[in-house]
Amino acid sequence: MAISIYKISEQIRASIDGGDSPAASRREMEEVKEAVIQVVNGMIKAQHFTETMGLGEYIPDGAFLTQYDDISVESYKNVSRATLPAMPVNLPFGIGIYHVGKNDDFFNGFIPFQAGELQMIGGEPILSEVLGQIAYEPNGKYIVFNRDITVGDDDTAITSICVRLVVKDLALYSDYEMLPIPASMEAELIQKTFEILNIQLPANKKVDVVNKPAEA
Repeated sequence: MAISIYKISEQIRASIDGGDSPAASRREMEEVKEAVIQVVNGMIKAQHFTETMGLGEYIPDGAFLTQYDDISVESYKNVSRATLPAMPVNLPFGIGIYHVGKNDDFFNGFIPFQAGELQMIGGEPILSEVLGQIAYEPNGKYIVFNRDITVGDDDTAITSICVRLVVKDLALYSDYEMLPIPASMEAELIQKTFEILNIQLPANKKVDVVNKPAEA
């Protein structure tokens, strides 16, 4: 489910206004939105990102490097894949997907390929094995690996990964753009935003993120 700054802020403000706590006074929308941005930046470990590419291309201003841990990997056909936690900025050489690797091995990432390249080398026995390494390429909202990395014993099977992406500065997102976080982070985002606003999440006033009518 898409999470926008406006949608999540409106849900939080409605829950504050409907709470029974004396602290649940009406909050201005801009204040709630600022708190949401602050929380999201912390959750995805956002940091400014600048880099000069090999051919002189520059990363556009307002780019942030973000990190997502414990992204699930699933078997897919004869290989495996993971869903991108957010859509990265489209950058030369696919650097928008900056790093994919094991959760516990931060500095040794898997080998990136451009879309379609793994298929191109599939008929070459030596190249297709990538010297025994794990390789991946982007495929829409997924990253697809060169083999099923979920298969193996407890020491070799990989069922979750760390992904680092280049996204644009949250302050540049419009009210209705999808935030660069997966839906699984929504409950944590709500809780942490209440903490930032120094308000207790109202008991028996849970935010309904499933049945809320869709916005026009």
